[in-house]
Parts: sequence; C-alpha cells; structure tokens
Amino acid sequence: MQFYEGKIIFENCAEDFFELNEKIADEKFLPIIFSETVNQFKFLILADFLERIDKKQVEKIFEKFCTVKEIFLREITPSQAKKFLLKAERENFISSYLAHVQNNLRGQENFSLDYLDNPNLKIEEILLDFEPLNFSAAIKNFAVDKNFLEELKRIYSPNHPKKFFGHPVHYKISAKNLYGAKEIAKILCRALYENNRLVGGCVNFIYDVKFAEIDVENIFRQSAGSAVIIELKNFDEFFCELVKKFCGEVLFIFVGEKNFCGDLKIVELKENFLNREESFIFLKNLLTEKILSYNDAEIFDALGEKNFFCPSDIYEIFEKLREEHLSRKIYVDYKNFPRVEENFNAYKTLQNLIGLTETKKILAQIIDNFKIQKLREEFGLKNFRQNMHMVFIGNPGTAKTTVARLFAQILNVKNFVECSRADLVGKYVGWTAPNVEKIFQKARGGILFIDEAYSLLDENFGNEAINEIVRQMELRRKNTIVIFAGYPEPMKNFLESNAGLKSRISFVINFPDYNIDELLKILKFMTREKNLKISAEVEKKCRKIFAEVYRKKNFGNGRFVRNLLEQAIFNQSQRILRENKKISRDELLTLKAEDFDEKIFVWDEDKKIGFIT
Repeated sequence: MQFYEGKIIFENCAEDFFELNEKIADEKFLPIIFSETVNQFKFLILADFLERIDKKQVEKIFEKFCTVKEIFLREITPSQAKKFLLKAERENFISSYLAHVQNNLRGQENFSLDYLDNPNLKIEEILLDFEPLNFSAAIKNFAVDKNFLEELKRIYSPNHPKKFFGHPVHYKISAKNLYGAKEIAKILCRALYENNRLVGGCVNFIYDVKFAEIDVENIFRQSAGSAVIIELKNFDEFFCELVKKFCGEVLFIFVGEKNFCGDLKIVELKENFLNREESFIFLKNLLTEKILSYNDAEIFDALGEKNFFCPSDIYEIFEKLREEHLSRKIYVDYKNFPRVEENFNAYKTLQNLIGLTETKKILAQIIDNFKIQKLREEFGLKNFRQNMHMVFIGNPGTAKTTVARLFAQILNVKNFVECSRADLVGKYVGWTAPNVEKIFQKARGGILFIDEAYSLLDENFGNEAINEIVRQMELRRKNTIVIFAGYPEPMKNFLESNAGLKSRISFVINFPDYNIDELLKILKFMTREKNLKISAEVEKKCRKIFAEVYRKKNFGNGRFVRNLLEQAIFNQSQRILRENKKISRDELLTLKAEDFDEKIFVWDEDKKIGFIT
C-alpha cells in the first residue's frame, strides 16, 4: 500500500464535506479528506494496488463532485499517513478511519498502522529522493563492485518492461557499517523505482525486533509494491516464513552477515575499495551534489591519513562534513555549541565497558560534580570547583587510555592531548621546561593525558620535567585537567618522588584486572567488531586459556585478548589455505577452536606475556 498527501483547489463543490468522504472511494484507492478551507481541501490517499497514482487519476474522481482548478500530490510515509488519519477522525471527517478503510478498500480487512507504536519494534522509514536517476548517475553515487555493476545493467536494461510485475530477485548487502549499507540500499531502491520495479518510494528499515510477530506481518503487508530492509541479526524462522509469504509483492533487502532462508534468488552486493585519489573524487562529488562548500585541501584533510576507503567510510565522513558545514559555515553562532548526543553516546559507551564497576562509579560522581559546577557558572553563582587532576592506576590492557578519551568526550572539553616522556623531555639543557609549557598550552581548556609518567624518573632532565609539570598544574588548575596513567608499583614511586605532585592529585582511580568471564566478554565483543564468529567450543577453550594466565604477573588483560584473537586469525588463514578446497564466505567468518593455540604463549616473570617470535 502507498500513501499520498494532496491538495485540491476548486471553484465550487456540490457535496457537503462530511458526506464526501463516504462517496469518493475508488475500487483501487481511497481518498480521505482531512482538512478544508475556502475553495480548497487537503486529502490523504491510500492506494491498494500495485501501480503508481498520478494527478489525473485523482482529478477524475473529484471531478464528479467539484470543478478542479489545480491539484498537488506527493507520496508520504505510513507514520505521516497515520497522523492525517487521526486528524480526519478527530475532526469528524470520518467516523473511524480503520473501519472506513476496511469498508472501502478490498483486501484490507487486516489494515493497521499500530506497529508504529510498538516499543519492541524499531523501524526507520526512508522516503526516497524522487529526482530522476539514470544509469550513469547511479554508478557515480556509489563505488560499485562487479556484482552491483552487473545488477545495475540488468535494472536499466531496455529489454525489460518499465512496469511492476513482481520481484525476480531480492538482495543482500555486505558493508562495513550500517550507515554504508543503508546508503547502498537507497541507491539500489532509487534505481529500481526509476525503472518502475518499485511502485512506492517509501522503504521500511526493520531492526532490533523483539516479540513483534504480528506487527512485522503488518509492515510486510503495507509494504506491497515497495521495499523492506532487514538487519539480519534479528532474522529467525518466523521472519523466514513471512518473507516467503510476501516475497512476490515486497522487495527484501538483507543487511548483515547472518545466514537466511535460501529459497529466494539473492543478488549479493558488496562495497568496493577505492584508493585515496578515487576516494577524494567520490567525496568531492557528494559534497558538490549537496552544494556544500569545501575546498580540495579541506577534503583531503577530512580523509585523514588512510590510503584506501570503502563507501561506508566516505559516507560517514560526508555526514560529519555536512553537519560541520551547517554549524561552522552557515549558522556560525553554533560553531562551539556542545554536542549533547555525542556526550550521551560517550557516557553510554563508558557505562557499557566490560568490567570496571567501581571505576565507573567514581567517574560518574566526578562527571556529575563537573556538570553542577558548570551550571553554577551559567547561573552566575559562586563556583566551588576544585582541581580535578587525577591518576589512573592499572596493569596493561585495563582500558586506562580508552576511559580517558571517553571522559574527555563526556565533559565536552575543548582539547584532549596525549603525551609521553618523548614529548616532554628536551634533548639539551633548557629545552624541557618550554616543551612542557607548550604541551600544557595545547591542552588548555581540556585534558592532558600523560601515559607511563614514571618514565620521567631519571637523571636526564626527567626531574626538570616533573617540576615544570607541577608548576603548570598549579597555574592552570582552573582550566586544564591532568591525568597521569601507568602501572601500580611504578606509579606509586612516581607520586612519592615529588611532594608537590602528590598534593595536587585529587583522585586516584584504580583499574582492576579482568576476571575470566570479563575476558570472554571482551573476546566476544572483539570478534563481533571484526565480523567474525566463534562457537561454544571456542569459548570453552578460551575460558581454559584465560584461567591459566589471568593471574600471572604483568598479564596483558584486554591487550592479551586482542593478541590472542589476532594470532587465531593468522592460524585460521593458514588452516583454510591448507585445506585446499573452494572457500565459502562462512568459512572466512568462522574461527574454530583449533585456531586458538594456548601453546604459543611463553612466560617470563620479568616480561609481559607475548608470542614466540
């Protein structure tokens, strides 16, 4: 079903508006008046057939009752349609929109838009850009791989009728992130719509589904003639049965790595990698198309230092530049406006970090205090803000640096500067103090994160650096936070080395080692990040490895897990190639227990855990 909003300007009307809604039903589509003014009224159309509605069809129905001067028509989303239906019902243009639809449109006895209010179902409505899109433009909009290029040729083939008869194939999209996958899906749907392979231009994207079987079926039913994107991590047998039921009239686009029912004919579309020069051209074309003014130097700077990009990367960069363009180049007074959503996401990420329960509690208290002091400043009240210099103490791989970065985002500070001994200590006499001052100037208004600060404890100008750090901490206590980070015993020695240093530290925050369960959770998280899969057998073996090593001296914690996983990936590569057979996609994504070899680790009480080299 498609939904259209329209407006008619007329000279005269022979019918009462309250009665008109009962008379203008068509066999294929239903206009419902939801607003009227002098010589014009607005209406909603519910189309119950697999053809597009045009102004002439609508005008033909209304001409039976009034003299039409002008008519406007545009497709809208189901959520917009529901608002208009409720408005029409509330203003008594129709007695009950649900009964009205079911009585006037054949085959709509199960019509319902209640799925839009289901908290267990997340759905995003994507209304396509209806500007014409030819074959050349479709290719420019996306760095197509061979499969996508061939599919676009089929979609634009002159041998095919420009009329909807059903869907000969459905699609699966493999992309680096969900944002990139949606962009691919939009280009694909625009090409299909341009060639009348889709009737409607509203695409529903379903994700994070829980206990919503009936509502999912209603979405599929209302999506006849259009497309539905499904994130495969939510795909189960129930979805599979519904897809089979509606695949003749609904185009299904699957996103993700999970397998799905194999009865459909599927075209798989993947991202193609571009070199730096190609990526620059692609990003520049996107910016030019949206009339965003960025010069070549700014575009190259936005690409960073990477040399190869997939479209997902470029679309993500484009979105950031688009937001920046609004605040920095158009509405310039919002240039330094705080990003509340970004702060919230950083706080959520911090709270979702595995383990660190007590650490997160202390940081939450510090964050709350910081927010209150900021509010006092805004109300012109006396500020009791004390210095917030702190020390992060923990063994290797306990997320000290990660937490510091998130902490900076949450506080929304201007600068976050990471440094080490090499950045602070000068080569010659008289160079160290200026180096330290320069680093503090760079961190002004933000956070200075000094990793492994105890490396300054030597005779080669290290003490000079510590003395200058103490001086700068005092001078800039109101606008700069210093965080020292390092391992427990060396950090204790560092703090004892200078009485002025220790007295200026307000918080000492401990980062405990991870236990076995937490290490396993970290492994699962890392495998998901790399789009890899592990079995229960792998989990059992890794749990055994963690039990053996996690209490060893200088255990690497999260860093150990990352090394273990990376070595398993190397082993997987060798295993697959040794088997000397046709390699499937699933094999590339699956790590086996044999890939995780506990014998590769060696131990030395005076060294960190590592691999044999």
